[in-house]
Amino acid sequence: SSQQLTLLEVFELSKENDAPITSDNNMLLWYGTRSANYVSLITEGFRLPSPDSPATAFNFGKGIYFSDMSLKYANPKCFQHGKGFLTLCAVELGNVEERKAGDYNLPNTMKEGSNSIKACGMNVPDKKDDYVDKEKGYTIPIGKPIKSDAKSFFGFNQYIVYDCKKIHMKYLLKVKINNK
Repeated sequence: SSQQLTLLEVFELSKENDAPITSDNNMLLWYGTRSANYVSLITEGFRLPSPDSPATAFNFGKGIYFSDMSLKYANPKCFQHGKGFLTLCAVELGNVEERKAGDYNLPNTMKEGSNSIKACGMNVPDKKDDYVDKEKGYTIPIGKPIKSDAKSFFGFNQYIVYDCKKIHMKYLLKVKINNK
C-alpha cells in the first residue's frame, strides 16, 4: 500500500537572529524526526550528531539529512498513531556533490569546493515543476513523484549538510499519514 499525507496545521517559524541566506543554491527541503524531538529542535536549532555516535549510523557521515519529498519521512519512526510533524527548511546547499553509494567518512572525503552531498534516490520530484522563489532565494521542489534513472538503492533523494548555520527553519507542519 502506498501512503499519502494530509496537512492538519501549518506554523511559520521565524527566528529573530536567523542569519540571511547567502548561498546562491538553496532549496526548501523536508526534515522529519520523532515528535518528541521537535521541542528542542525548534528552541535550540539543528545540531550535528555527537562525535561519539557511531559513524556507521549515518550513510553519508555525521550531517543533517533532508529530502525533496515529504514521503521520505512518512514512516512509523516519525509518526505516532498516524500523526506527526515535518519541518520545511531553507537549506543553503552551495556546491552539491552527487553520490549514489554511502560513505561513512563524509564530510572528510568530499571533493574540494563541495559544500553538501546529494544522495541520489530512485523516486524524485519532477524537476520541470520546480518553483523558484526569487524573493526568498530558494528553489521549491513541488513536482509529482517520478522514477529517476539513478542506479541507487536509496528510495528518495537526500541532501546532507555539515554546517548547521546553512539551515533556516521556515515551517512546522502537523500532518496525518493515510494508507491508500
